[in-house]
Amino acid sequence: MTAPAMPVPLTSAAGADRSRTGTTSAMEQVVWDDPSRRQRAEAVELGRVLLRRIGAEGFIVALETDERFKRAIALWGIEFPLNIRWYTTAIPAQERALRWSRRISLALGVVTLAGTTALVFLNQAVTTAQVGVLAAGIFGVMQILAAGSDPKSRLGGFRKARADLKEAMFTFQENWRGRSIILAGSEAKPEPEPEFMTALYQEIRSGRKIAREERDTYFATFKSATEILGVANTAIEAVRGRRAEVSGALKEASAAETTHAAAMAARIQDLRNKLADAIALKDALQDKKRRLEEANADPKVIGEVQTKIDDAETDRFRTQRSLDLAVKSDVAHSI
Repeated sequence: MTAPAMPVPLTSAAGADRSRTGTTSAMEQVVWDDPSRRQRAEAVELGRVLLRRIGAEGFIVALETDERFKRAIALWGIEFPLNIRWYTTAIPAQERALRWSRRISLALGVVTLAGTTALVFLNQAVTTAQVGVLAAGIFGVMQILAAGSDPKSRLGGFRKARADLKEAMFTFQENWRGRSIILAGSEAKPEPEPEFMTALYQEIRSGRKIAREERDTYFATFKSATEILGVANTAIEAVRGRRAEVSGALKEASAAETTHAAAMAARIQDLRNKLADAIALKDALQDKKRRLEEANADPKVIGEVQTKIDDAETDRFRTQRSLDLAVKSDVAHSI
């Protein structure tokens, strides 16, 4: 959004600063009589409104024959009514800029925070760290955008300047309402009261001070390339820090995976060895029983061997079941 141009007060009445030859160069026209921002005729008319409001309407035409008085009235019209009107016109644009910047910031902040919080509750360390990198990047972009412009400060400066100008303008009007602004004894050829002229110039200086303070606030919102790069560097460092967290989380996850895989491999191999031993023991006991039966051995001895065969079969079955469960668990974890 293009920021509105700042008020550029007219600094002299038309024709007041001409060269000795009576002509005005193009540069002088630009410097002294530029009407692009403030029209002298309109400022003079607003000055007349002030005179009517304080009760000096009958002396307006006569007093305007004094160029110094007419110029002062024009300057007052520039510094107060015209500046107030300019601020009133410029404020809505800054309000829109502030609303949009707030909406964008709130949307990005809420989405990022909600996503990060959800993943934290899922307890996925690596994924959470990766979202942390994304969040750092988003907030870094927001910081860079905020460094380039500050609609809140601009809007506050415009509103404060308008309020201060209005207060000063109405206070001046009330202070001089009903008081004579012409020099006593000059009714036949009215001359401005020196006290009024002094107060009027003080008001002009006061109005310029208010506008100058607002301009200082306005231009302070513009950051230099060095300042913006400083904010960008801070954002980059934040992303790098998050990236280091991701690398650490990935290493920890990899180490844990390796440890788990080694432990599962060792357990599976141990169960396979136990299963092989149980099968070998059962085969040996069955061979012994067969030989005892062929030799017509004591049935009691044969019964003892059969009991051992049953125990070996039970041990084989349990070992086989443990091995199956271990293999299934290893396959599920790897997926």
